[in-house]
Amino acid sequence: GTRSSGVVTGMRTTGYAGDGLREVELDVMVSRRGGGQFPAHETTVVPASELPKMAPGSIVDAYYRPGDESTVAVCLPQR
Repeated sequence: GTRSSGVVTGMRTTGYAGDGLREVELDVMVSRRGGGQFPAHETTVVPASELPKMAPGSIVDAYYRPGDESTVAVCLPQR
C-alpha cells in the first residue's frame, strides 16, 4: 500500500482484546499522496498504554491502496 498520514477524528474503545490490549474503532481523515484527503473507518487492536496517542486530533501513519480507499491500515508513528 501507499504510506501516508491521517488525523484521528473519532475514537471509541469497543472491547478488551487480552494481554493489555484494547480493540478500538477509529475514524481517520487520510491524506492522499497526490493531494486531497478521504475519510476512513478502521477497527484495530492497540496496547491500552497507547490509547492516548489515538485520541481525536492525533496524527497516525496510514496505508491505503490507490484506487481502493475502502481498506486502510492505521499505525502509530514510531517516534
